Amino acid sequence: MLVSYQAVVANGQIQLREPVNLPDGLTVLIVVAWPPELTENQENEALNQAMDEALGTPLLTREEALAYLEQA
Repeated sequence: MLVSYQAVVANGQIQLREPVNLPDGLTVLIVVAWPPELTENQENEALNQAMDEALGTPLLTREEALAYLEQA
């Protein structure tokens, strides 16, 4: 069964518009749709921020990256 709930992203958190009771053992899939009304400048700013954050992460070798992906 697939159920959809409206939510907003605020302060880095997903907030449902109303409380929801979920059954135990339920698998939850969260899909966030990027607003289509972003301007090119906003897209560039988000990409630049992601690239800046990536500079602070360790660079992995191919083998290390594959091992990391296998763990996930």
